[in-house]
Amino acid sequence: MAPVRHEPSSVKEIEQTAEYQNSLALLQESRFLPFLQKFDGFDMVVALEFAKTFEGGQAKVGSLEF
Repeated sequence: MAPVRHEPSSVKEIEQTAEYQNSLALLQESRFLPFLQKFDGFDMVVALEFAKTFEGGQAKVGSLEF
C-alpha cells in the first residue's frame, strides 16, 4: 500500500509544523528573514527558488548567489 500524502489545507496548518518552525528559526538566525519578507507578494517564483536552494546561510536564484 502506498503511503498517504497529506496536503495542508491552509497556511496556518503549515505554520504549525516543526519543519516550518525550524526553518523560520534558521532564517532568523542567519538574518535572511527580512530579506525574504521583501519578496512577499512580489515575485513568487523568485521567492520559491530562493527557499528551495537555501542551505546553511546560502542560496542561489538564477545566476545570483547569496
